[in-house]
Amino acid sequence: MCMRWLRWVAVLLAVLVSGPASAVRNGELVVLTATAAGQPVAGVLVDVTGNGSGAQGTSAPNGEVRFRLPGGVYRLAALRDGEALVTVEGVRVTPGSTARQVLVVPEAPEVLSLNEEFLQRIPAGRTYQSAVTSVPGMAGGASNENSYVVEAPTPAPPAGQGAFQQLGQQLDSVVQVLPATGADPRPADAPPVRRDVHHHGVAHLQAQRPQEVIDAVAALAVEAGGRVDRADGQSVEVRVPVATFDACFRAVLALGEVIDQRVTAEDVTDQLQDHGMRVAALQRKLDRLVALLAQARDETQRLALLDQIARTTEQLDLEKTQLRTLQDLAALSRIAVVVSPEASARVASGAAAEGMGWLGALSPFDRSAPGRRAVPLAVPEGMVALSARGPFHAESADGAALWTLAVPNEPAGDGAFWRAALRDQLGDGFAAPTERALGGWSCLDVDQAEQEAPYHWTVCLRTTGRWVEVAQAYYPSPAHRQRHGDAVELALVGGAS
Repeated sequence: MCMRWLRWVAVLLAVLVSGPASAVRNGELVVLTATAAGQPVAGVLVDVTGNGSGAQGTSAPNGEVRFRLPGGVYRLAALRDGEALVTVEGVRVTPGSTARQVLVVPEAPEVLSLNEEFLQRIPAGRTYQSAVTSVPGMAGGASNENSYVVEAPTPAPPAGQGAFQQLGQQLDSVVQVLPATGADPRPADAPPVRRDVHHHGVAHLQAQRPQEVIDAVAALAVEAGGRVDRADGQSVEVRVPVATFDACFRAVLALGEVIDQRVTAEDVTDQLQDHGMRVAALQRKLDRLVALLAQARDETQRLALLDQIARTTEQLDLEKTQLRTLQDLAALSRIAVVVSPEASARVASGAAAEGMGWLGALSPFDRSAPGRRAVPLAVPEGMVALSARGPFHAESADGAALWTLAVPNEPAGDGAFWRAALRDQLGDGFAAPTERALGGWSCLDVDQAEQEAPYHWTVCLRTTGRWVEVAQAYYPSPAHRQRHGDAVELALVGGAS
């Protein structure tokens, strides 16, 4: 009897002890799906994978999804109708604590139903093409301002690209035409729409001989059919064909001990289509103007046409340059590698203790630093925005970049306070940081230490109520800063586009 009682006690103790221990092995991950303006987006499927486990959940009306997960590093994907809207790599969950991650997603597209009653009330032709142009907000804006799905009445509009082009000629908006059933008008056996995605991998490695690792990364990129954009004894930036990115990045991580690594993926499909449509529309306009010029007999009319031709040609050249930049970014993914001879923690213990740990996530190579709200800016001349929605991120064809984020202003301080905190955070990692004011921003300019042609990194901070807004500009060399610096600063001073 005594032995049986002791066995029951042992079982009870095991249950009591194992319960809390098991709980401690898990951590909480809170994901917020929101627009670039910070508005929650409900109904987004969030997929979490990694660390030998996975989970899915749909965002609530407040935009939140909560997961209980074992400690480890995870990949998050926000999906709508089976299509990935955004992915974030390297999200760490710590046992016994709560991790938070914001996924910036576009709002669901507006659906306009053109029923018979609607058509009768529109003082225009009774076709869906003419009716849609009478709807407020459907015409007259920039081509990246509006995106609509038009649900047309029966009989259904012509399927496929023809209907799309027909509306595209009338509207500055991007419009997709669906039949009244809401079904996709494309043939059932039509191939899926190809998505163009720009991948950006960042790795911080530790190795006994850093230069050998740098050389190995460069050789790997060239062998894969890519190129080396910049290299020195401390870091290297390469571009590799998008189809080889995963394999190349895994090979890079195998070259040393991984201190930190992160991958971001930005879907540039919509931007490519948008700029492609603009190029086609401007080319048609230019052709019409040239034809009119050949027929003009009045000198005043000829001068006016020549002026329009000059302005249209300038716009067309700019759009072609931006289209080529996007095509290059979609074709060649970017990998940046920093190699240290010994490990060093980037986040100072003092900063982490005071709730400033996000400062340690800032990097000239990493565009995925945590932020809870987007800060839109005008796109600098010579750069192109990688996405019309989501966090602001613009790049040039030669590798200069400008990106923004916003985090809670906790502890409360002004831009100068946060600039001083960042300078303390950077320590001796950069050569002679300099401080300056730029419009309403407090900026810190830093150069890579001990290099003949150092890269340059500018971090500007300002506070707006509850938020600290952060803008980062990266120039791979002094020549890049000379080419793009003025345009970047003009975009910062000019504010939102």
